[in-house]
Amino acid sequence: MELDDHPSPDKWKCQASCQGLRHCHWKEKQRAQPSGPSSPRANQTHGSEDLGVTEESVSVLQRAATPGPEMLCPTLLHRCQGMKAKFFLFILIIFLAELSAAILAFIFRENLTREFFTKELTKHYQGSNDTDVFSATWNSVMITFGCCGVNGPEDFKLASVFRLLSLDSEEVPEACCQREPQARDGVLLSREDCLLGQSQFINKQGCYSVILNAFETYVYLAGALAIGVLAIEKAFWETTWKRAWHLISSQYMLKSREGRHLAQSHHW
Repeated sequence: MELDDHPSPDKWKCQASCQGLRHCHWKEKQRAQPSGPSSPRANQTHGSEDLGVTEESVSVLQRAATPGPEMLCPTLLHRCQGMKAKFFLFILIIFLAELSAAILAFIFRENLTREFFTKELTKHYQGSNDTDVFSATWNSVMITFGCCGVNGPEDFKLASVFRLLSLDSEEVPEACCQREPQARDGVLLSREDCLLGQSQFINKQGCYSVILNAFETYVYLAGALAIGVLAIEKAFWETTWKRAWHLISSQYMLKSREGRHLAQSHHW
């Protein structure tokens, strides 16, 4: 406690503060002169009053020494807000990726039709020519997805450049042949029979349908992932806030007991 620079004989002005949060002012009540013998308790009270400590000042000290939840929350809230920001950033990245894919699909929707791919394939595909970017890309797609052409093996009957380069000796390119496993380094089941058009050794499904189905699957997975992340975040924050408030309550009760002990130590 701090006393005034010029205290009056019958009045004391005391200040009590707890980390700058509370400032309390009070005046000592006028003491009545004892008329008779006093009890030890009364003597103790008078002794305390002689020191400028009254019941009211003790109560103020006890309240001042007991921090409220507002003193315990900032650190926990700061940590929780940091984790929440990371979750929000992760969800934002997923949302932006999906939005970008949707925008690109809308912009190039006229170039993503089955007819467009079929026309480009029949005009520019050159077979097993790795130096041509268009042909090499198509070969990678057909090998990776286990498909053949845009609609199926029959697309190569109209592929003018491919027919010219293969001298009509191949019905389909080597990329359409079945492999074990279905990968670039996979072993061809029967290259000769495949190139001659034996259907049991050719991938019959068109790449357009395969890629479209795969794209839809990825979209559904991305949506399910976003929903899952939101559900996990909701459960996480419910648990975190319960634990945080439990900790705050425990610390508040502990500080309350310490405040009472401190106040009692000043009341002698």
